[in-house]
Amino acid sequence: MPYKSDTQPRCRYCGELIRKYTHTVWFNRPRSGRPEIPRTKEEAQKLINGVITSVRWERYDPDALCKVVGKPEYDYIDWIGVWDGESYVHEFFCNGEHAKQFANLMASNGHVTRAYLDKGGA
Repeated sequence: MPYKSDTQPRCRYCGELIRKYTHTVWFNRPRSGRPEIPRTKEEAQKLINGVITSVRWERYDPDALCKVVGKPEYDYIDWIGVWDGESYVHEFFCNGEHAKQFANLMASNGHVTRAYLDKGGA
């Protein structure tokens, strides 16, 4: 579940910025994506709501229905990564290993949960 915030959170273990939560929008796919064939990032931006974070290009001749080698005029955007402007992959940690390391650090310094104490932990 993505975490939503106006400011990009930092990992509580390493201090790095936490990744943006993005989704992929596919083009030139009438059945499973969008049928449009944008040729520039600006054209793609006009077709979606959100911030484009990544782009993958393809070279394809839609009239010939095949990939074309050596013809840049057939370049188009195959898919884009889109960010909604407020979602991040996690609120506190940049990855699961850092969450585990943080938990180990807290436990080794005597921190426990209420559940631990309620069940007789000392």
